Amino acid sequence: MTKVTLNKVSKTYASGESSTIKNVDLQIYDGELMVFIGPSGCGKTTLLRLIAGLEPVSEGELWFDDKLMNNVVPGERKIGMVFQHYALYPNMSVYENLSFGLQQKKVDKKSIEQRIRIVAEKLEISHILAEKPQNLSGGQQQRVAIGRCIVQRPQLFLLDEPLSNLDASLRAKTRLEIKKLHKTLKATMIYVTHDQHEAMTLADRIAVFAPIGDINGNDCRQSNLQQVGTPLELYNKPCNRFVAQFLGQPKINFLRAKVVEQSQSVSLFELQQNKHLISLPGCQVNLHQEVELAFRPEHILIGAEIGAEINKTEEARYFKLEAQLQSCEQLGGESILHFLYGDSELVVKVQKQFEVSELQTTNWPIHIAKSHCHVFDLATGLSLKVDI
Repeated sequence: MTKVTLNKVSKTYASGESSTIKNVDLQIYDGELMVFIGPSGCGKTTLLRLIAGLEPVSEGELWFDDKLMNNVVPGERKIGMVFQHYALYPNMSVYENLSFGLQQKKVDKKSIEQRIRIVAEKLEISHILAEKPQNLSGGQQQRVAIGRCIVQRPQLFLLDEPLSNLDASLRAKTRLEIKKLHKTLKATMIYVTHDQHEAMTLADRIAVFAPIGDINGNDCRQSNLQQVGTPLELYNKPCNRFVAQFLGQPKINFLRAKVVEQSQSVSLFELQQNKHLISLPGCQVNLHQEVELAFRPEHILIGAEIGAEINKTEEARYFKLEAQLQSCEQLGGESILHFLYGDSELVVKVQKQFEVSELQTTNWPIHIAKSHCHVFDLATGLSLKVDI
């Protein structure tokens, strides 16, 4: 196992373009499964390549345990890498693909056979060892690529979007296999993906990246690493607007507001739409500050039957809005409803089925839990809510 430490790591190309990676401070613990996530162009794959030694670090320090790795060649880093396109040798059988790297390292034949047998059984590919890659399904090729990595017995696994070429059902199954494999090997793994579902289900911790620049009100010019934490920490306590918006499906809702009264314990916000007043506790705000209130689709209660779920003593824990129903997506056990509040779209996710007659009503009362309401500064995108 290997602990990976990045101190102010940056990557700038010789052409003089702006940095792809800038001022990344990050520690990945022994035996941890760390997931890098972010939109295209945020630098997550570039950072993986820096860790692998496939590209040089422009500034900063990269450490494996207590060894500085900046000038160590890839072959001496004891890493195993699984690529998005698997990179299997088409003219070799599965067995030959698995054994090739070990032969290059002069491992004896008996040890090679033993390692391949163990890995093939673990990944359920023993029956295809004689096959060529072109005769395999996408899932089988993916497992061979992971097996080729495992037989090397690396101290660090690097996986660059390894499931992107699989269909949805196979992707879900393989996610579970990778999670189980990580627990069995107890190895340090760094996994790159743009798929938030993969990140949330696989990771011990997630590092969220954004492209360098100003994005959705967030100043990402100092570093493209936005936040690091467990999946639930990032989902429940995003540090800024970018992280809140990037994680979650359907996306989090936003409403513009201004602080009209402020005390140490409670702040009063006036919504830009309809001048509705909302009081929220525990916000670090200033009088007249412009903000965005944000709340996730599953933290909204709707409909006339709301009284059965919210009694009089609990009413203070919610704020109520009237919104116009635009459409409803019936997904079996749950429904996604789209509302219009002023000119802002609000999306609600409920564990409920609706009859067609229920959806004829235009105006709906919606109740939003104050404890799940995030507050972000409009200018900087930073979180201002401290007691979520």
